[in-house]
Amino acid sequence: MSSDYASFSDRPIILTDVETTGLDPRRHEIIDIGAVKINQHLNVLDRFSLKVKPQYISSASPEALKINGYTPEAWLDATHPFTAINEFRKFSAGGILGAWNITFEFTFLDEMFREHRVPNDMDYHRIDIPSIAWILLPAMGSFNMNKVAAHFNIPPEAEPHTGIGGAEYELEILRYMKGKLL
Repeated sequence: MSSDYASFSDRPIILTDVETTGLDPRRHEIIDIGAVKINQHLNVLDRFSLKVKPQYISSASPEALKINGYTPEAWLDATHPFTAINEFRKFSAGGILGAWNITFEFTFLDEMFREHRVPNDMDYHRIDIPSIAWILLPAMGSFNMNKVAAHFNIPPEAEPHTGIGGAEYELEILRYMKGKLL
């Protein structure tokens, strides 16, 4: 892990959304990585967006490809996975991974780091956004991202889903939740 940050509170949060070819990180793969690097005041420091060239498209779930709008033509200039995970590593080094479903995002990213033998230089702490919603909105009962967004009058995430679109959407919801705290 990178130690470029003097204190924990200086570490950026890396809000991340990945689009995948399915739900199983051992069978499926990341085909789009989007991230917004923010500080603890939720100010944007940087953005990251890369389409990743699938290596095992034959094992993809048709439903997953429909959700993220995958077509061979749209991914023609996509980045090789090894290059993509190295670029993400540079972008996220020392940061704290945050996501709507942190287990899903982390598991897929971790598998990609492992498969390509690239070290993960992010901080070991993680932020799960639905857990924050659960504390702030206990009566809601279900913490589907679009349901929580609707609570704050935020329209549903645009389709097809993209990594950067999902990361920006997470940030918008976080900002509304922060407003509820103040």
